[in-house]
Amino acid sequence: MKVSDSHIKYAKAIFNLATRQGIEEVVLKQLAELADLYNDEKFLALVKSLTFLETAKGQELLKEVFEKGLEPTVFNLIILLFQNRRLTLLPRINQNYRKIYHQSKGIADITLITARAISKDEKTAYEKVLTTKSNKKISVTYEVNSALIGGVQYYEEGYLTDLSIRNYLQTLKKQLISKEIN
Repeated sequence: MKVSDSHIKYAKAIFNLATRQGIEEVVLKQLAELADLYNDEKFLALVKSLTFLETAKGQELLKEVFEKGLEPTVFNLIILLFQNRRLTLLPRINQNYRKIYHQSKGIADITLITARAISKDEKTAYEKVLTTKSNKKISVTYEVNSALIGGVQYYEEGYLTDLSIRNYLQTLKKQLISKEIN
């Protein structure tokens, strides 16, 4: 089975276009907002219903919903994705656009995973530590994974640093099992 990388191509193309127009940050924000809509059941229902519409009717509906609130570049991307029946690529296009944008601006893209939702003050404290460690600007995405029990995990440039209690307990278990009883 061949894996398609069209979301990467779309992200690169939209980034190049946004750069020429000087609207990279606006596009970043709008793509993130659109990708967040995929967590909304009503939006998913809309996307599914568009699948069964004629192209002209679907475009008209998209125009009514999105045209006034979006940068023309982003709106045209939505129309293009609809025409090609690829609207489901939007979250992945957003991820890749964000990655390209951050690389171009020298921003470290970090994902911080905690066992529970953390407060604004805790986020500020984590960001201060991560900024110091990274020595460059950072952009942090927060996720929650209750299986960690406590502590944190963070991804930066493809590397995982696991400071979770779950990892500590798993390591301790391996050490105890591997020791021979004398």
